[in-house]
Amino acid sequence: MKLVLLALVIMLLASCGSTKKIDKDRISKVKTVAVVVYSVPQRIEFKEDPRGQKSGTSLTDVVKMIAKEASVGDGVKASDKALKEFIHTANTSQLPFKFVSYDDMKKNKKFVDLGSYRAPAPAKKEESGFSSFMTTVASYTGGGQPLCAGPEYLQNFGLVNNWWDGKASTGTSDEAEYIKKSIEALGVDAVLIINDPGFSFSCEACVGGTGSASTGSAFTVTLIDKEGKELLNLRQWFGTSPGSAAIVAGAVNPLQQDKLFAQHGIKTANLFVEEFSDALNKK
Repeated sequence: MKLVLLALVIMLLASCGSTKKIDKDRISKVKTVAVVVYSVPQRIEFKEDPRGQKSGTSLTDVVKMIAKEASVGDGVKASDKALKEFIHTANTSQLPFKFVSYDDMKKNKKFVDLGSYRAPAPAKKEESGFSSFMTTVASYTGGGQPLCAGPEYLQNFGLVNNWWDGKASTGTSDEAEYIKKSIEALGVDAVLIINDPGFSFSCEACVGGTGSASTGSAFTVTLIDKEGKELLNLRQWFGTSPGSAAIVAGAVNPLQQDKLFAQHGIKTANLFVEEFSDALNKK
C-alpha cells in the first residue's frame, strides 16, 4: 500500500509542470526571441507552497513580520537579477532559437523607452484607523492578490490569477500593443512573457525560523510571434533553487538575497528548457 501511495505522489508531482499549448510549425520559423515581460510579486516573501497563497500566520507572526521589513525581497531587484540569469542560461541550452542578450536589450534605447511607460495606477482609497490596520494585516497573511513588479526597463501587466491555466499573457490591448512595438524595436521573430506569481522565499533547512533559505516559484510562459499568435503556453514550478542564504528568526540576510534571485533565474530557465524541449520533441 505504501508503494502505491508513493507512486501516486510521484505521478502527481511529475504532472505539475505541463505544456498547455504548442504550435510546432510556427515555432520552427522562430530564430530570435526577446523576453519583454517578467512579472513577479512586488514583495518577495515566504510561501509554504509557491503555487498557492502565503502560509497562514497568527497575530504574533504578523507583529514579527512588521518588525523585520528589511528582510522582505524587492520584486524589482529580484526580477532583474533573475531575468539576467534566465536569458544567459537559456542561451547556453539546445533551443531552436536564441534570446536577445540581457545587455543588448538594455542598450536598445527604442525598446527601453517603451518599457519606461507605466499606465497610471488607479487612485488608492485613503484608509485610516482599524480599516487601515486590517489592510496591512491582510497583506502579511496572504489576503488578496499581491501587487506586481518587474525590471524597470520592462512593462508588466499584472500577475496571473490562476497558475494552473499555464498562460502568462493577460490578453489586454495594452499588452498586445507593447508586444507589437517590442518586436519592431528589437527586430525579433517573437517575444517571451514570463509570469511568476509564485516567486517567493522558501526554507531548505530551518528550525524555528533559523537556518538556510532558498526560493520557490510557480511560473507560466507564453511565446507570441509577429502576428500576435500565441505559439506556446506552459507552466512549471519548484520548491527550492540551488542558492542558499542565512535565515535568522524568519529574516533572510539582505546581503545574500541577490545570489538567491540569480539562482532563481537559472532554475527557472532550466525547467523552462526541459518542459519546452519535451513538448517540442513529443511525437
